[in-house]
Amino acid sequence: MHGHDIVIPFRDEPHPHAAIPVDAEMERRLSFALESGQRDKAAKVIDEWIIQGIDQAKTRDEVHENVMFLSALLLRTIQAQGWPLKEVLGEQFAYFQNLPTLLSKEQIVKWLHETVEGITWYVNERKSTSRHALVATMIEFVEAGINEDIGLHEAAGKLYINPSYLSRLFKQHMGQTFTAYIVERKMKLALQCLQDGMKVSDTASLLGYRDFSYFTRVFRKHFGMTPADVKSAKGIQSADKLDHTNVHN
Repeated sequence: MHGHDIVIPFRDEPHPHAAIPVDAEMERRLSFALESGQRDKAAKVIDEWIIQGIDQAKTRDEVHENVMFLSALLLRTIQAQGWPLKEVLGEQFAYFQNLPTLLSKEQIVKWLHETVEGITWYVNERKSTSRHALVATMIEFVEAGINEDIGLHEAAGKLYINPSYLSRLFKQHMGQTFTAYIVERKMKLALQCLQDGMKVSDTASLLGYRDFSYFTRVFRKHFGMTPADVKSAKGIQSADKLDHTNVHN
């Protein structure tokens, strides 16, 4: 208001050549897709961004501003995870250092999609490696505690991981549940101990079975004979045959 009864309206008008902005929701969806290794979803957001930031750009400068904006977003996403830039980006890393070399829309689109593919591939490789390492740790846990009454929840507690996730992961990689793997491993060792002349009670105790009758039931279910049967020469031959069949099945 200026003076008496005089009003001067004022409004900031957008610059006629301002770059097309990328909305926050699009940024969020792209970052999430990249961090979770979802290549198709990330590529879809990139395609949306191309329509909004490239196809609607009126000048070369607007195109370049949009490319700079998205490259910064990609770099922030990588750095926020603590990943090494050169390792993640591979051959595309050179373009981040010299964006003006991307002269055409075709080059920009190709660079963006190859960058997204490289990032999501890196993420999924890390996940796969991590899962394999986790399964290997679980197997080591079984070997180290073979003489104890071990189970899924004990392993999950030591690894600070949800038991349900751990169970699914193990079955996915090993083709059997964690519990089934423990029983199989214990029974193979039990068979070996009995064949070497160890007493049934000592074998059960060695493998963490405090209940002798329970050990006998598990052994019989696994091999189709009792531990005492294995003591006979006929039992040993039959057990060897059964164990060989189990291994190959």
